[in-house]
Amino acid sequence: MNDKAPPGEQLEPANPWPHVLLPPLHERVDSSATGGGSIRAVYEHGIEFIDQMGSIDGYMAAWMGTAALICLALGIWTLLDAPTAYPLHALWVFGLVLTLAVGRIDSVGYRYQPVLFDKQAQKVHLFSDLGTPWWEVWKLFGRTSFRVDSFDWESVRGEVAELQVLGGTNLPRKEYALMLAVTDRPGGTNVIARFGVGFTMGYDGGATQMGRWEHIRRYMRGEGPALAYGDALYVDESMGNWWGALTFAQPLLGPGSKAYWTGEALRGAWFLTIPVGLFMLVFLLPLTVPASLIRWLAHKGKGVPRWPDEIQASVGSSVDPPMGGPRASHAAIDYGKPIPQFTLKEKRARDKRRKQGLA
Repeated sequence: MNDKAPPGEQLEPANPWPHVLLPPLHERVDSSATGGGSIRAVYEHGIEFIDQMGSIDGYMAAWMGTAALICLALGIWTLLDAPTAYPLHALWVFGLVLTLAVGRIDSVGYRYQPVLFDKQAQKVHLFSDLGTPWWEVWKLFGRTSFRVDSFDWESVRGEVAELQVLGGTNLPRKEYALMLAVTDRPGGTNVIARFGVGFTMGYDGGATQMGRWEHIRRYMRGEGPALAYGDALYVDESMGNWWGALTFAQPLLGPGSKAYWTGEALRGAWFLTIPVGLFMLVFLLPLTVPASLIRWLAHKGKGVPRWPDEIQASVGSSVDPPMGGPRASHAAIDYGKPIPQFTLKEKRARDKRRKQGLA
């Protein structure tokens, strides 16, 4: 993939994660291009990607809020059953205050921190939620201060980073993230900012992230559509209606449940998704219902990011995009010619051999 990159090319400071530095903007990295389900909105002259944490926004508020309800119920029961059990009373009060304090962190601010690609101005805009001081306990819901940073597209380099995350069974697993490294000038190596774009992915060797970078690269060069064929905008099903909110933590119920009944949500593994869904339904329904509703409430209380007027004027109004379309031709690139597909591990090995002068 990096055959055209200069031998030993690297950015400073380097990405702390194991990674592959993708070729410059004028070179393609993949024969396919897709947003990978991470595009939140399409504008007349821009596309907006949701951030990785935006996909799990509200989870902390949901489970901490549910824990607070449990502490409250146990505290009332202990008070009625054993009025003089002061240590237990203190324990439940402490648990109630702690869970509410932790849950509050996820109940203020903005629902996500998007990255906006402005094709008309050739800029990349990053929305950052600055949060609120811990001592402002009265701010239970609502917006917080924010910052918008704008960078020149010509100073951007793509990186596919290999992350170690905890899976559903608390066991570490590899996931791959698309990160943008912004240099101080076009073609430079001094990184002034670095941030992720869209969701991480596992089990594909970084292929989704390379396809996402290729989609962004083509779009910003006027060589591809805002939404690739077969791709779809990100939709938070928990916010659609009361039924979606109520069943958010129940895989086999509510909007999107078909993917779990058929196994499509886990590469066709219905023999895993159905038993897990039945376990959630039979044993955890009393917990998931209040958790889902608290998450819904936390989302409703948060603000939706709004871009400054000058940025909004540049990208135009939001549009309902078609499901992809024909790509514009470009004389310098033959998109009809396939290129080999490699895993991230193979690409890193190739880069290492190149630096050693072996390839």
